[in-house]
Amino acid sequence: MCWDSNSYPRLLDLMGHTVSFKAWAYPEVANDAFLTIYTIQADGTEQTLNSTTTCPAGKFTLLELETQALNDDLTRVQFRFRVHTNAKYAYFDNSRVTGIDIYEYLLPTDFRRGDLDEVFIQVSGSADDPCDELHPQQWRREYEFSKSDDGTYKYLKMPVSYGKYQIRIKGRKPLDTMAEETDTINIEDEGKINLLLHYAAHRLYEAETYYVSSQDVALFKEASAKHLGKYYELLGAHAMPRPRKFINRSL
Repeated sequence: MCWDSNSYPRLLDLMGHTVSFKAWAYPEVANDAFLTIYTIQADGTEQTLNSTTTCPAGKFTLLELETQALNDDLTRVQFRFRVHTNAKYAYFDNSRVTGIDIYEYLLPTDFRRGDLDEVFIQVSGSADDPCDELHPQQWRREYEFSKSDDGTYKYLKMPVSYGKYQIRIKGRKPLDTMAEETDTINIEDEGKINLLLHYAAHRLYEAETYYVSSQDVALFKEASAKHLGKYYELLGAHAMPRPRKFINRSL
């Protein structure tokens, strides 16, 4: 598993810089997990840098590959998460690369399709890297943020670089993306299913009033109103709440 500049070309901006690569690892076998930075220069010169942090089995340990000088004129950069023993596992979490100021952060997939409403910045922490704090106590709302799009990925754009502090984001996303009339939506909550069914029935009866006989119009309108009432009855309990809006000074 790795981050690769072939998939994320912006990693090439790290060429010529001194960086640190860290991640928490939980290996099945002691000292079996490690981190690697691998680069290739334009002339074919390869560079491989490996972490040497010891890590006991069955516990989380912070692996650190610190202050590593990357070559210049790079054509490829990889940050690898590796397990030494075949058929054994290791979990990696809270990984990061630091060394240059970052103002744009790759958004999770859900936020690429949905709406980004609120951003909070961690403002305290006693760990060497504040982002390693398990439960940060203090957060500050960030008002001056925006989203950017390079045609492939979407990013959270911040007014300043926040270094090694955590960023918390809140927003909404569609239930599913549908491209065809035969596509389906996955909903597990029965209340939400009924909410959508009553609204769909309302719209169907409403549309059919234009095509039925004059004797049946009143019946169809009555059925449409009945389902709409049921829809509003369920809406308060099962609709996705819309978060409060705050002024975003960057817009």
